[in-house]
Amino acid sequence: MYRESVAGDSRDVVKNEDEAPYHAGIDIEAIKEQGRIEMWNRVAGRWLWEGHLEITRTMVRNAIEHRGHSKEFGQFVWERCLKDSAPRKRPRVLYLVDAFLFEGERVPFDQDFGIKEEQIMHALIEHVRVKKRTGMYKNEADSR
Repeated sequence: MYRESVAGDSRDVVKNEDEAPYHAGIDIEAIKEQGRIEMWNRVAGRWLWEGHLEITRTMVRNAIEHRGHSKEFGQFVWERCLKDSAPRKRPRVLYLVDAFLFEGERVPFDQDFGIKEEQIMHALIEHVRVKKRTGMYKNEADSR
């Protein structure tokens, strides 16, 4: 039962039991996902990786064409890949289970694809698109 002093919509979802003294509804999947992210960060922080994917210009071009983006955006994605792998000649991303490391962030695979290479490439492109759209790369362009 709820006391009358409880405010909010009954559809509100909380992330842990401390926020739900009346157990209005706990998002178990969100809690599990947070645990997976924390564990991924711990393992990745120890530099233990399942493997890596070397990224080629052709891979970027094919994924860009599949998504219907412009060639200019494809070039921008390629430059981001080069910058992320700066000390190496060939760009690559390190992956672990269902996510990879790109620009210092954990990026989940795009599960709409069956092959790991495609899951990584399409997730990478979407990651760059969202960051570009939200202006996350704007400061870097200003400093050039």
